[in-house]
Amino acid sequence: MANSYRAQSEKEAQREREELRAKIADEARQLRHRVEAEVRSASATQLAELIRAFQKAETTRARRAKLEIRQLACELAKHLVGRELRMTPESILDIAKQAIPTISSRGRVTIRCAASHAQILRDAVHTLDRELAEVGGLGIVADEGLSADALIFETDGGDYDVTPSRRLSALAEDYADRAQETS
Repeated sequence: MANSYRAQSEKEAQREREELRAKIADEARQLRHRVEAEVRSASATQLAELIRAFQKAETTRARRAKLEIRQLACELAKHLVGRELRMTPESILDIAKQAIPTISSRGRVTIRCAASHAQILRDAVHTLDRELAEVGGLGIVADEGLSADALIFETDGGDYDVTPSRRLSALAEDYADRAQETS
């Protein structure tokens, strides 16, 4: 069932990318027609300026399109991770294991997570202990106030928020900021 949801989500993402490409191609075509109309009546100097303006507009439009596609990919990834965690709650363990190499602590590590995932992590604490062999202890704390995909490592060196939806949202916001800069 997860594969059919994933396939459906991938089809939706592909359709959105194709719609975006078609929109960009249509805008480029319209711009090209306007430029061609102006070129017919322009002098050589004006023609060179129009070509440069057209190239700049195309470059800007292409950059913006790439960033928009990346934003869509982040939103799709958030959707897929959320669905995966709802359908296979044990997936939280994989997220925790992937985050462990980023943790630098010699003291106690506390993992704060949603209550729905706390028991899964507690049941697998021996696996996480092996991954975190250098730390001075491992604790799992259920936090009712956290989102379902929340995963926060609290260490003596600081907190590490490895919540997938937050990380993907931050990445999407970065792409949005870059898109604004290219506008």
